[in-house]
Amino acid sequence: MDITSDEVDLSRLIIAKCGGLPKVITAIAKYIHHELQNHIIAGIVPHEITNMYLQYIYDELMSLLETNPMFHGLRGLFSWIQSYFHDCPDSLKPCIFYLSIFPSSHNIRRRRLLRRWIAEGYSTEENVEKLFADLFKLSIIQQQSPSKMGVCQFNGFFREYIISRPMQDNLVFELDGHCSLDSQRAGKHLTISINWDRAKILFESLELSRLRSLTVFGEWRSFFISADAKMTMLRVLDLEDTSGVTDDDLKHIGKLIPQLKFLSLRGCKDITCLPSSLGCLRQLQTLDIKCTSIVTLPPAIMKLEKLQYVRAGTRGCGSATREDNNGTAVGIATAPPTDGDGASTSQPLAVASAAAATDEARTSSPTAISWLSRFRRKEIVSGAHDGVQFPAAATGGIGRLRALHTLGVLSVQGASGKVVRELKKLEQLRKLKLSGINRTNWQDFCFAISGHCYLESLSVRLSDYEQKDDPYSLDDISKPPKILKTLKLYGGSVHVSPVWMKQLDGLTKLDDQDLQLTISTQGDIDSLVKVQCQNMFRHLCVKPIQDGELLYGWWERWWEGRHFTAAKVLKIDCGSYKVEIEFGQFIPEHVEVLVVHCSTTDASLKLSGINWLSSLKEVWLKGTYSEAVKQHLQEEVAKHRKKPTFKVDDQQSSATVPSAC
Repeated sequence: MDITSDEVDLSRLIIAKCGGLPKVITAIAKYIHHELQNHIIAGIVPHEITNMYLQYIYDELMSLLETNPMFHGLRGLFSWIQSYFHDCPDSLKPCIFYLSIFPSSHNIRRRRLLRRWIAEGYSTEENVEKLFADLFKLSIIQQQSPSKMGVCQFNGFFREYIISRPMQDNLVFELDGHCSLDSQRAGKHLTISINWDRAKILFESLELSRLRSLTVFGEWRSFFISADAKMTMLRVLDLEDTSGVTDDDLKHIGKLIPQLKFLSLRGCKDITCLPSSLGCLRQLQTLDIKCTSIVTLPPAIMKLEKLQYVRAGTRGCGSATREDNNGTAVGIATAPPTDGDGASTSQPLAVASAAAATDEARTSSPTAISWLSRFRRKEIVSGAHDGVQFPAAATGGIGRLRALHTLGVLSVQGASGKVVRELKKLEQLRKLKLSGINRTNWQDFCFAISGHCYLESLSVRLSDYEQKDDPYSLDDISKPPKILKTLKLYGGSVHVSPVWMKQLDGLTKLDDQDLQLTISTQGDIDSLVKVQCQNMFRHLCVKPIQDGELLYGWWERWWEGRHFTAAKVLKIDCGSYKVEIEFGQFIPEHVEVLVVHCSTTDASLKLSGINWLSSLKEVWLKGTYSEAVKQHLQEEVAKHRKKPTFKVDDQQSSATVPSAC
């Protein structure tokens, strides 16, 4: 029997509503098999009959499971769910019911959900992570993929159970499909489905005076926010990835929704600016304008003294996530649910029921039908910018927003040093992402970050990346942030010393292909074993600050074994000094490129133990050097058992030369 694309789509949607529970999926497949028995004609079930039953199951799933005698075996499951919700702590219950705002199988960004809970008053900043963890342990929230730690889904079966409960328990109501005027449409949380026909007369008939949140999936209509709607109690306005929202739609937002605490315009690519009425949102805590076309915030933002969380910029917004007509994201692959023996149970129900009806075990899935081809790919925002600028002429500057704990991406390109130094006043900052840091404002940036008490995550994009022979130094930050856990640097050559790194006891993540650990003294070398995230450094640089001898990689100075396994490039900048460097057995073994740089012909370098660089492929000589240095290095390279290529950097060479220290 051929399987139509409609049957495949409906089957997948039903499986999503089953929450991946094998017992439920199997029971539904048996039900379909039983119901289709009377419609078999010459071993074939007419497609219109199959579609009818699948649509009925999709529309009435929970009612069918609870009332039809064929599902008697699931009563234990329902008893458990009922007792769970009865005994559920008051702190968890509203968070669970709130999840039904999102469609089945919808990928929910974790941070989006947590910020909404805070805005609704369901949790505080201190406890919200624990709430999320508790729901995750109960499998009510499910992680979508190990590679997508920030993405989750609401278990489809729990969602169906919740939305089938009486309105007084649920408080979430949805506009979906073709709603009638006589339908009960009231509650605190309104979600507009991508499938709703956008009937203005119906929307205007709703009682919205007590509405606390409005979430829109799909296309926007200007009448969603108007003086007639009277949504003065609204706390959350979530328009993430809503299409068709324009600047004019937000013109009077501050006057129409004065109690707003959460505003997300993420993915609304037609938004180019925020209105001056934004300043009326004195309760606003969260502002997400990432993946919009906004490059500058209005001066009115300085009035929002309760603002805690700002996300902006378009870098990285062109994801491959796709959505179907129900708002279901399908861009992340997951392993199919399995039964107790590990066999997959996630084949479309139409296939499973057809196999049962004809008593023919089919082993092939209907891959010829490319159901993915009908899903639309999210549009990539063109003209990407990296960050948003705060108004330069604003009274008091960004330092007035003392409640900010998450800020990014903030662009300081072209801003004065005074603007950058204002960051020093944001003492509550936990996460900071900056772009536009350059030679002019680097010292101001270092001043603003130095000694920060609460900063846990720092991401910086440097704007003059082409000057790699003149690197920045993190040592200019006199006191590294005390509890920094994540450090990301992009777009420029940056040095850091072991002494600086040793002060970051809590650092667990380091990301930058151009970040170089600079070693200047024997003390630096001896202390390398104490450097945090040492296996995340790709570049090591030996840069002596005086004449003398350095021993690198010897057992008595490298007593804890091999380190810096990610290092691919080792650079020696002898400057103008007379230096002898002897490598030992415990030099980083995966180094492939050795770069030697001298500043004058008076400098001298004696290098021994190069054979310990067992993966060496290239050796470069750069800068201004004497013939003696060149000859010595050639001789040492010639002794190497792997015979690496020896290259000299001169102005006639067109080869790409690794940057100097």
